[in-house]
Amino acid sequence: MKMAESEDKTLLHRQFSSDSELDTTTLSGTLPIPSLTPSSTFKLLGPVGEELITPSSLSVSNSGEIVVSDSESCFIVIYSCQCNYLSHFSTIPRMMFYVFFDTDFYKPHQVAWLSSRRVVFTQPKGSRIIVSDWTGKCHVTIEGRPLYEPYGIMVDQSDNIYVTDKQKGRILCYSCEGKLIQTLGKLGCNNVNLTSPHFIQHSNSEDTFYVNHIMKDKIVISVYNKDGKLKQHLTPKMDLASDGRSLGQFVVLEDDSIVYLDNPDQSNTDIVVLKGKLAIRDGMKNGHVNNTECISKIYKLDYAISAISLTNDRNLIFINSKSKCVHVHSLKMPYTD
Repeated sequence: MKMAESEDKTLLHRQFSSDSELDTTTLSGTLPIPSLTPSSTFKLLGPVGEELITPSSLSVSNSGEIVVSDSESCFIVIYSCQCNYLSHFSTIPRMMFYVFFDTDFYKPHQVAWLSSRRVVFTQPKGSRIIVSDWTGKCHVTIEGRPLYEPYGIMVDQSDNIYVTDKQKGRILCYSCEGKLIQTLGKLGCNNVNLTSPHFIQHSNSEDTFYVNHIMKDKIVISVYNKDGKLKQHLTPKMDLASDGRSLGQFVVLEDDSIVYLDNPDQSNTDIVVLKGKLAIRDGMKNGHVNNTECISKIYKLDYAISAISLTNDRNLIFINSKSKCVHVHSLKMPYTD
């Protein structure tokens, strides 16, 4: 491989960030770009063997079951750990089936598991969060102010539900019964300053959470503690406006490294790995974020990924949006070497 080709495909980022500004310098590098081969692949099929239309999110329970949201068909589908079909339900209420209405209000977006083995999912256009059992019986509905556009969602070990409000630029925390616990961001905690937050994840120890959003036309992952105190900004890629890329899903590994989907809406998706421990080791000092270094490693895929999560044994799991397959990748591979 020629040096010029290698430099075109490889980025090393050094971030110098503070509470008020974010500067990014791009360094040249010669890091080879490996490809990823899945350790196992499963087809996502419905109750009569049909393919899902637009699987957009997935989550794996502690016992290995996989829940997938199919946004276009307004279905939630549940599979065994071997991706055998178990159950499904529509996110459209039965009373609405015979009424002419806009299905956008009922399209599910991101989905997650509660410890009770119920599922929770967001409906951004409908301004709702739904907690349901496997049959679609709704146990909790969260809607109305202060919830405007619920988008990304995560559940901690206490079954508290954290959701990003993309429209209002904040993070809301609810109990699994639907009680509002905390608001971070505009009209809430003043330390949290977000523009169009998309996805949210917590660290392995659950003492911090990560959220990707837009800052000065750049895609940024910001790291906060549970009280909303900023620890670090990380930039997985370049200017948002110039390349037209969308904000992708990500997961946080046990060493706090971040596996991030770059350009998920295109035919080829890159996996970007941010070395988390290196990036946030210095934390806050004198009220400002210290200058830290974050190295990105890029893995090229020849297919598009619409969703990413971790299995119950902490391996990576993706949805191939073109083939409608689930790919499992072993984390024994050198993701962060």
